[in-house]
Parts: sequence; structure tokens; C-alpha cells
Amino acid sequence: MAGDIGEQGRAPERIVASRIEAGRLTRTPPLCPYPRQAVYLGTGSSDDAANFVCQIKEKQP
Repeated sequence: MAGDIGEQGRAPERIVASRIEAGRLTRTPPLCPYPRQAVYLGTGSSDDAANFVCQIKEKQP
């Protein structure tokens, strides 16, 4: 249900979304709470949420 906080009384660190095409799971990108963003770790598939962390990205100069 929208707005659920979770079993421990706090919001989740991230939620994993799923993209299904032709009945096949193709992507599992993480959704991060603002102001954090999903940042690719640089290894593994960029379609797998396990290869991302949620962090506040540094502003580019």
C-alpha cells in the first residue's frame, strides 16, 4: 500500500523495480529515496540492482 513505512517503522533504503518484456525479467533498477540516486558500481550488469548503491551524488564543478 502506498505510504507504508515498513515493518521496522522506517522507510526502506531502496526499492527494486522490475521491467518485464515478453514475459521475461530484463531489468531490476533500484529506486532510491531523494536526495539519493542510484549509482552504478562499475562492474556487473547495469540491468541488475545488485550492482548499484543509493548515494548522494557529488555536484560536478
